[in-house]
Amino acid sequence: MLLSVVQSDLTPRKLTVTIHAERRVAIEHVTSTDGTRIAYERSGSGPPLVLVHGSINDRGIWAAVAPAFAQHFTVLAVDRRGRGESGEPREHEMQRQFEDVLAVVDAAGGPVDLVGHSFGAHCALGAAAMSPELIKHVVLYEPPPVDDVRSAVAEAFERHEPSDAVANFMEHNLVMPREQVEALRKTPFWDYLVSFAATMPTEGRALMRHGFDASHYALLTMPALFLQGSVTAERLGKVMRELEPHMPHAEWHTFEGQGHGAMLTAAPAFAETVLRFLTT
Repeated sequence: MLLSVVQSDLTPRKLTVTIHAERRVAIEHVTSTDGTRIAYERSGSGPPLVLVHGSINDRGIWAAVAPAFAQHFTVLAVDRRGRGESGEPREHEMQRQFEDVLAVVDAAGGPVDLVGHSFGAHCALGAAAMSPELIKHVVLYEPPPVDDVRSAVAEAFERHEPSDAVANFMEHNLVMPREQVEALRKTPFWDYLVSFAATMPTEGRALMRHGFDASHYALLTMPALFLQGSVTAERLGKVMRELEPHMPHAEWHTFEGQGHGAMLTAAPAFAETVLRFLTT
């Protein structure tokens, strides 16, 4: 079951979470290169826009912004492998994640605009590098650095009970205040987050093995938008800063007062910013 989740207020002293009932939506599937079945939700009409979510979530993370996008685009919101209605989270290389995104791009039937958040931004970036002729614009929101911290995340999710591992990840990697994490643990949204814990070691190891070299993306000459939150962890901007010299048509936007999840905590501003970039 997919939960369409919207968090409307994530300030340290106040936290509001609304979980909408499961919606009847158009779910379609493609088969990736290695045979994994990849699901995506289609909505709206117009030129194709592919959305790639990050860690400890699925396509539901876009629920607050997808309706605004669907007024201008045919939106294809991907369930990455191991999440939602896509295939199992077995061991794999990052190349498989790139191929998954490209399978959805191919299903869109033409050049697409591509948006990736967090780990999903790495997946979007890799897919764009494999077939840059298929990508019109690329939007990256804080792809995490490939460093010892990422390796420690994978180990922590194997060593700790899932709920504690998620709490540790949010506090120490996403720099969410402890009181906010504890408040979140008391909401129905927490079970949604914890349900993805089993995917974290697999994808963490895949990213560490792949590594990151910004010079590999020098062929990405399409317009790019780098998104960041003003209160996010500084390390989450590292990949984009390294990419900037190699992507000549990149521009930046900072969501003031926001962290790593502005599509949830500042949905109108997030949608407006991305739409302005894609449509002007």
